[in-house]
Amino acid sequence: MQYRKLRDIEVSAVGIGCMGFSHGYGAIPTEEESIRLMHKAYDLGCTLFDTAEAYGPFTNEILVGKAVKPFRDKIILTTKFVPVFQSGQEIPEGKLSKKGITNALNDSLKRLQTDYIDIYVIHYRDGKTPLGDVVETLEYLKKCGKIRYFGLSNIHKDDESEISEYKDKFVTFQDEYSLACRKNEKEMFKFRDDFGL
Repeated sequence: MQYRKLRDIEVSAVGIGCMGFSHGYGAIPTEEESIRLMHKAYDLGCTLFDTAEAYGPFTNEILVGKAVKPFRDKIILTTKFVPVFQSGQEIPEGKLSKKGITNALNDSLKRLQTDYIDIYVIHYRDGKTPLGDVVETLEYLKKCGKIRYFGLSNIHKDDESEISEYKDKFVTFQDEYSLACRKNEKEMFKFRDDFGL
C-alpha cells in the first residue's frame, strides 16, 4: 500500500468508502461479511475509512463503528453530516446551527463508538447558510477535541467564490468517485485544477 499526506495526516492512497455496506451499490452484504471486508481492507494496509450519518440513515455509522473498534486508533475515520435534519434531529435553531452540528457530531460519535472524528465533512451545501458560519462551528469543535480536521464534499463550480475564502481551512475536498461511479470525472478534475486543489 502507498501512503499520502493530507496536511500532517498520513492516509493510505486507497481508502474504503463504506456506503455500499448499507445501501447504494447493488446487493447489501450481511453484517458479518461487511465487517470481514473492512477488516481485510485494514489488513491490506487501508487506513482511511469513510462513512456518513445519511448512509442508512445512521446504520452505516453503527456498522463501521463496530467494525473498526479493534483498530480505531490506527486509522483515519471520516464521517459526514448533511444540512437537513435526519429523523430525530429536529431543533428550532436548524441543522447547520452550532447546536445542530454539535448534536449531529455527538450522535455520530456514539454510533461510531469513538470520542473523536479525524475528518468531519460537510456532505453538501444547503445553498443558504454562509460557509463561514459552518466553518466557525467546526473550528469550535476542533478546539474541543471532538474533531481533528474538517472537509467539504460535493462542491460545484458555483461554490468557488465562497469556498476560496476558506479553502485553507479544509483538509479534504471529496466527491463521489470510485470504480463504480465515474460520472463526474472530467468536470471534477478540471474544476480541481482550476481551483488549485
